Amino acid sequence: GGKAQSNDSEGRQGETQRSGGRGRILLQRSGGGEAGAGDGAGAGEAGCGAVLGSVGADGGADLKLLCGSSARVASGAMYVGVNVEFEGVGLQETVHAEQCAVSGAIAAGEEEAVAITTCPVPCGLCRQFLRECNGSDRLAVTCLSKEDGSTLVQAALLDLLPHSFSPAALGVPRGALSSNGCAFSLRSLPAISPAAQALPLWDSALALALAQLPRAHAPYSRSWAAVVLCLSSDSTPESEVDSLVAGVSVENVAFNPSLQPFQAAACAACKRGALSPPRIRYCLLVEASAQASAAPATRALMAALAPAAP
Repeated sequence: GGKAQSNDSEGRQGETQRSGGRGRILLQRSGGGEAGAGDGAGAGEAGCGAVLGSVGADGGADLKLLCGSSARVASGAMYVGVNVEFEGVGLQETVHAEQCAVSGAIAAGEEEAVAITTCPVPCGLCRQFLRECNGSDRLAVTCLSKEDGSTLVQAALLDLLPHSFSPAALGVPRGALSSNGCAFSLRSLPAISPAAQALPLWDSALALALAQLPRAHAPYSRSWAAVVLCLSSDSTPESEVDSLVAGVSVENVAFNPSLQPFQAAACAACKRGALSPPRIRYCLLVEASAQASAAPATRALMAALAPAAP
């Protein structure tokens, strides 16, 4: 992992995948990125169809509950998410479908959430997570039945989470999905071996991590962090690099629960089918503060998913 100094101014849907052996990830693969513009999550058929597609196929997965979510942002794009569990680590590392969808929008540079469709209804954690987002005071929520796709609830988020606790309670005007208002510059890197310095796409991975840091949301700890995963290709996983994916910390205003940057990056890798089985060549963590370091959680998840990777 690296340290960054801040100048603080303030797909395929519905296919269940499993892999055997150590580091198995239990997930549903979803169509990530833009699912297309529409009339809005819940109001548009694209939003409803994406969510129902992501939860419709069980395939004998070990997940006790399959969830799906589709978030529409101000640009008109939609981002699909599913719940992700990691074997070998505690359930506190589980990523909820709403978190998966929003983390994809953050990584893509979107700035405001407009509407979200969920199947089934969002839990209390997810309602609070959505309250962290820019646009949450106007966010429309539609909840679908897993059995027949009918609309169970259609309401404003603030009606589903009355008297809510938001970043404004800490005097933070910006929510997740907006820039944190900081300018970051690289201060130091830990000593790394020559072999690590020769890792494929290292310079690009470092540049991507620094570019993602202003998207991190940390209203309580002010410990902004970004993770970049280097993924190998399907055909020659030991030698060829396919792509880089990134994720940032999305902290709850009360700090717990928060979405770690590795969890967000893993969701991006999941949507590319790169975690079943894991095809992680290496992981790069860049942090702007060690007050609430993401390093322990990152190491634990890497040890479970890709124990041989640096």
